[in-house]
Amino acid sequence: MTTDAAVQRRLFRVVVRCSLNAALSVAILLAPPAVGAQSWPSKPIRMIVPGAAGASTDLLGRLTAQALSERLSVPVVVENRAGASGIIGVDVVAHAVPDGYTLLWTGQDTQILVPLTRKNLPYDINRDLTPIAKVGDLYMLLAVNPAFPVKTMQELVARAKASPGSIKFSSSGEGGINHLMVELLKERADIDLLHVPYKGGAPAVQALLAGDVDLYGGSTTNLASLVGSNRLRGLAIAKPTRDTSMPDVPTMAEAGYPNFVVSAWFGLYAPAGLPQHIAERLSSAVVSIASSPEFAAKFAKAGAETAPLARGAFAKYVAEDTSRWRGVIEAAGIKPSE
Repeated sequence: MTTDAAVQRRLFRVVVRCSLNAALSVAILLAPPAVGAQSWPSKPIRMIVPGAAGASTDLLGRLTAQALSERLSVPVVVENRAGASGIIGVDVVAHAVPDGYTLLWTGQDTQILVPLTRKNLPYDINRDLTPIAKVGDLYMLLAVNPAFPVKTMQELVARAKASPGSIKFSSSGEGGINHLMVELLKERADIDLLHVPYKGGAPAVQALLAGDVDLYGGSTTNLASLVGSNRLRGLAIAKPTRDTSMPDVPTMAEAGYPNFVVSAWFGLYAPAGLPQHIAERLSSAVVSIASSPEFAAKFAKAGAETAPLARGAFAKYVAEDTSRWRGVIEAAGIKPSE
């Protein structure tokens, strides 16, 4: 009996062990694949652009999407989500699943200026989004109506000092980059200019062309052709070197204002919580794309310049740019709106 009992116990242990192994095998087969276990990307990626189709942001985003699609061998589909100063589009990505299949193509306006000048956003830029890479810049230019009797920055500043508040400048709205560029000039040159905000860049430029205002700070994309056709006069460009499309327009440094560089930059973001290996692969791919001469030529044709930064450097750049414009906004007395 003792021997039979021992045999039965051994048989029982074998049966239990086999049952457990079988159950474990079934569990492994039925369990969803672990994050990162499957190949990424394995399906189309959507790139949210928080602006209207045809705008500069959209055009540059589509160039990047096409190049990224070729690099990753999957479609990268641009989806325009315009409205509320870009807040609608950013919100889509901020609350998306962080799986690498929803990305945000955006720039300085939504990532810095809107958070600094608007209250009660439905997301936190720093908590809900992850920077992937910076791609490039649209540099800013100060221009005047040709009928306005100044031809240089020195003459503009002298006239402003002689008659404070008499020179009017337009903008696409309070707190935008073209408004803040002139506020930075006011601070650096210690002058007083009269701000006339419009609802968008197009009417702000039209006001300058019509002579309703005297000065406007806008991107080279919007102003280069107008300066080239003598419909506007370029006073100075806020970039490190002269622009090849306007070789006669001096830089702000040449006009007497060193380190006066202003651009509307663009880059790629993803939802917070994106797996590290996907974030690294995306960042590497975007920086590689933006570093290629072929892509730089396409960007230049659209009026922009490539200036790639990988994840860490991009995050640092955004933090420094945020600090810079926060100071300008506070000095200008701009209060956050609802």
